[in-house]
Amino acid sequence: MDVNALLGVRESYQAPGVLMGIIMDPQRLMGLAAKYCAEQPDLSRERFREYFMDQQSDRKGDKQDYTPDSIGDLITGIVGKRQRVLDIAGGIGGLTIHQWSQHHDGEYVVEEISSASLPFLLFNLFVRQIHAKVIHGDSLRRVAKDIYVIENDRIVKLNHTDAALAQYDLRGWVDEL
Repeated sequence: MDVNALLGVRESYQAPGVLMGIIMDPQRLMGLAAKYCAEQPDLSRERFREYFMDQQSDRKGDKQDYTPDSIGDLITGIVGKRQRVLDIAGGIGGLTIHQWSQHHDGEYVVEEISSASLPFLLFNLFVRQIHAKVIHGDSLRRVAKDIYVIENDRIVKLNHTDAALAQYDLRGWVDEL
């Protein structure tokens, strides 16, 4: 899959920003999701991993590495079916997708600090219609830049309120991570 062509970008560094813009525009998001599903009809596996590791991740500085399918299968087999799934350092959603592909039901909460990973994570969850809450924040400091809710055919960015912080056991809002 040519991710840059899919997103209509020339350079890989443009992909996260362009994808985030698409995500925040419901019509464009639905169009991209349809195009993606036509190219990638098997949604049981994450398909951006190689592109992301090669083009976007900071493997040296941040030690970002993404879960191989074999490890995802092993972890999903060990934990079995769960009604509540928390994926800390969720990256672009590989482990969550593994769990979902085996057990479509459940409540999913995914936390991720990387602004480059976040659009791919949101898109991966949306295209599979995984109902999830995504916290773009620092799991250790318990602060968030944003919180997103994915339901049915939309992604909603929550308002920065004290109630949202309390609901997700967060200490505060931050402008940058």
